[in-house]
Amino acid sequence: MTAIPIALIDPPRAPVRRVTPAAQEQEALAASIREQGLLQPILVAPEGDRFRVIAGNRRLEAARSLGHETIEATVRDMDEAGQTGAALAENIVRATMTPPEIWRAFRAMRDQGMPLMKAQETLGLKPREALRMDAVAHLPAPVVDLAHTWGAPDARHTAALIKADPKKLEKVAKSHLRTAKPRFPEWWQIANAVERRCLNRADALFDTATAKIRWDEDLFAQPDDERRFTTTEIEKFLKLQRQAIGDEINALTAEGIDAAWGEIDKYGRRLAPKGFFQQVAALPKKPKKGIAIRYHLDDDDGTLTRIYFEPIPAPVKAKSGKEAPQHGEGPAADAAADAEPPPPEERGLSKKARAAIARKKTEALRAHLAERRVELTDNTLFTATLLLFAAHNVSTRGERPGEIALSMVNDAGLVRAMSVLPGELRGRLRECIATSLRFDEPDDERRSCGTASGPAAEWIARALAVPPIRFDSLEELQLLPAAMLRQLCADHNLPKSGSLHELASRLAGQLPAYQPPSAPFGAPGPQLEALGNEPGDDEAQEIEE
Repeated sequence: MTAIPIALIDPPRAPVRRVTPAAQEQEALAASIREQGLLQPILVAPEGDRFRVIAGNRRLEAARSLGHETIEATVRDMDEAGQTGAALAENIVRATMTPPEIWRAFRAMRDQGMPLMKAQETLGLKPREALRMDAVAHLPAPVVDLAHTWGAPDARHTAALIKADPKKLEKVAKSHLRTAKPRFPEWWQIANAVERRCLNRADALFDTATAKIRWDEDLFAQPDDERRFTTTEIEKFLKLQRQAIGDEINALTAEGIDAAWGEIDKYGRRLAPKGFFQQVAALPKKPKKGIAIRYHLDDDDGTLTRIYFEPIPAPVKAKSGKEAPQHGEGPAADAAADAEPPPPEERGLSKKARAAIARKKTEALRAHLAERRVELTDNTLFTATLLLFAAHNVSTRGERPGEIALSMVNDAGLVRAMSVLPGELRGRLRECIATSLRFDEPDDERRSCGTASGPAAEWIARALAVPPIRFDSLEELQLLPAAMLRQLCADHNLPKSGSLHELASRLAGQLPAYQPPSAPFGAPGPQLEALGNEPGDDEAQEIEE
C-alpha cells in the first residue's frame, strides 16, 4: 500500500457497478472520509507512468472533491481481464451491514460519549436521518434482537415502537422473542400492543406555541407533514381544546349567532336545536345570523365537529289568516306527527306522502330488476353490487354479495365479458339487490335499528337506470298538500278551486311525468356515469369509473 498522487489515477474503463450513486450518497461518503480518513485503500493497476482504478472509484472521487492530492492505494499489475475479475470479486465479497448491526454500532458510539452531531458527520448522515437513527438505536435490546430474526420493521411500525413506553415495549418484545420465527414477522402485533394514545397538534384550536404541552415528532413522516407532531398529554390537550371552543362560542353568541355545545340522544345521534333542522347544502365559510351552530368534541382523538342548522320555515298562511291545509287528512294531526322536519327537498310533504313515495320507489327498483327483458350489463350489475355494501341495512360481513361480486372478476382484476358470464349469475345478482334494498321512510330515522338502505338505494337505482315512478293516482294525489295540487291544476289549465278531493280527482291519471319532491332517484354521493361493457377483448372488460 502506497500513497499515489490523485492526478495520476484514471477511472476504470468498464465499471462493474452500473448504478450511478445518488449525489447525497456521494456527499455522505465524502463527509465520512473528511472525518475519519480513508479506512480502506483503493485498488489500482499500473499503466505506463499512470494508474487505472480497479476498485474504489467512489472513494477516489470523494477524496478528489475534498481536495486531497494523494490517496492510499494497493497496486497490482494485471491485464484487463484480471482487472475486471478483481473489481467484480471486490464488489461481491463486500458485506453490507444489516439494520440491526448498524443500530448497535450507532448505539455503541453514542454510549461511548460521541455527540449526535459528531456521529452524524462520521457516518455522513443528514440531521433528520441522524435523529431517526438515534431514536431507533435506543430501542430496547429485545427489539433489536427481533430485528435480527424478522428483519427491520417498516417506517409505520418503527414510528409506533419509538413512541411506545420502553418498559412495556421491552416486555412485549421479550414475549415474542421466545417464539419468533424468521418467516413470520409480527411487527404489527407488537406495534398494536404498545401503541400509545396520541392527539395531533394539527387538530388543536388553541395556540400550540404558548401551550405548555410536549410535542413528539414522527421522524418517519415527511418534513412538511403538518400532522407529524403529536402529544400523549391527553387531559391537558382536551382542557385547552374545550377552552378554545368555549371562547369561539362566546364570540359567536356576542354576534347574535345561536352557538352552543351539542347534545346527543341515547342512541348517540346529534340533536337539532328546537326550531331548527340540520343544514343539507354547503354552508358559507363565515357563519351568519339566523343559523345555529352546535359543537361536538371527540374525546378520543380531540377533533372538533361543527354542525350547522337552519331555522324551520314558518307555516304557510291562508288568505283568511288561518293556516292553510297541509295534508289530506287533518293538518293538525299530521303536523303533530311531523315533530322532526323533513329535508329541504321534501319540505311541504306529509309523513304519509313521503312514506308512499319511498314505497313506490322500492317497488319500482324491484320491478326493474325482476323484468328479465331489461338487459343489464355486467359492469352495471357489478357496480350495483359494490354499492350495495354502502347500504345501511346490509352488513359487509355477509358473504353473499361479496361472493357474487368476486365471481364476476377474473384473475387479472377485470370484469368478465358477457360471453363468459353465466346468465344464472346475473339472475342471482338481480335477486340479491332486489331483496336487500328499501328506500327510506320518515320513521326509519327514529329507529335504533332501521331497515332502510339509505343513500345506497338511490345510487343503485340511478346506476341501473330505473324508470321514474308515477305518482298520480287519486289516493296518492290526496296525500299531497292542497297548495301543491292547486299549482298543478294551474299548470294544466284546470280549475284551482274546490276541496282537496276535488283537486285530486281532476288531476288523477293526468300526470304521467309528474315527480313530487323526493321522487326522483339520486342522492348526494358517488357521481355515477353510464356503465356498460365496451367493445374489445372478449375475455375481460375493465370496470369503467
